[in-house]
Amino acid sequence: RVKEIYLNGKQFRAPPIWDKKYIDTYLEKAKAKQGEGNGKGYIYDDYGKFTNDLRDSLQKNVNMTDKSVLVIGTQLPWVEAICLHLGASHVTTLEYGSIVTNHSQITTMTPSEFRHQYNKDKSKLLFDVVVSFSSIEHSGLGRYGDALNPWGDILGTARARCVTKLGGYLALAVPTGQDTIHFNLHRLYGKNRYPLLAANWKQVDGDAKALDNNPHSHQQPTFIFQNVPP
Repeated sequence: RVKEIYLNGKQFRAPPIWDKKYIDTYLEKAKAKQGEGNGKGYIYDDYGKFTNDLRDSLQKNVNMTDKSVLVIGTQLPWVEAICLHLGASHVTTLEYGSIVTNHSQITTMTPSEFRHQYNKDKSKLLFDVVVSFSSIEHSGLGRYGDALNPWGDILGTARARCVTKLGGYLALAVPTGQDTIHFNLHRLYGKNRYPLLAANWKQVDGDAKALDNNPHSHQQPTFIFQNVPP
């Protein structure tokens, strides 16, 4: 199904600044259990319980201690904070727009910077873990100034595998329900398209019931995959 919901998400804004103090506010939220502190204890309120589910799924399935992590797509550093909380040694963030940070354990890159570094020395861009939350579903729809490509999301997870070490992991969270493209907002993934995202990855964790083809469903469950030999 295709529905038109057009948004102009140009990246011609001033780069956001992620200083250590700002990142530490999310780090404290990542440390707290759901229900602790003010409100409902979500790491990031806009996505609610699914942010805590991402942390818990990573903690359950992936040893993050001293690991290098690539975060694909982000505007606020709550995913990065989860990774640091779980013991990651360094996090590289890949985002369409430039982000400025002075945190010693975080590096930010745009796609053009990433491609340049990969072509120069791809051995420096191999990661133990790749994490993407609410990002891949936008790829190829042009919302953020990216080139139109109907397979942009599938290419995204395939490229993620190319920079994941053998035995490494992908933590992926995208909107699930009935397979639909809300152009140019995002895609919803059901039983038809989600398997294409996971092609060549071995599923480690995740509930297939989330892919229930319910047109009214709005979930963002975390699935964990591993990069294993073919």
